[in-house]
Amino acid sequence: MISEGLVHLVASDAHRPEGRSPSLVDAITVINQLFGEETRNLLFSDNPAHLIAGTALIGPIKIDRSNQHHKTTGQKRGWLDRLKISIR
Repeated sequence: MISEGLVHLVASDAHRPEGRSPSLVDAITVINQLFGEETRNLLFSDNPAHLIAGTALIGPIKIDRSNQHHKTTGQKRGWLDRLKISIR
C-alpha cells in the first residue's frame, strides 16, 4: 500500500499508556528500512502534524520499489513482517 501511494500516515489506535501502549517503534524501523528516511518522516511525523493542525496532508507519494532492502533477523515473523512480505 505504501509503494502504491495509498498511505498518508501511520498511527496507533491505542488510548491509554498501560496495557495497550501506543508503541510504533517496530513499524518506524521497518518503514525506514524498506522505504527510507524521507518516507518514514512523512508517515510518522510530517503528515500526522498536518492532520492535527488541520492543514493539507503531503502526498500521496509513489515509492520506487527497486531501492527497497530487507535484513533478515532470524526472529519469528509477526504481523509487520507478514505485511512487508505482502507488499513486495
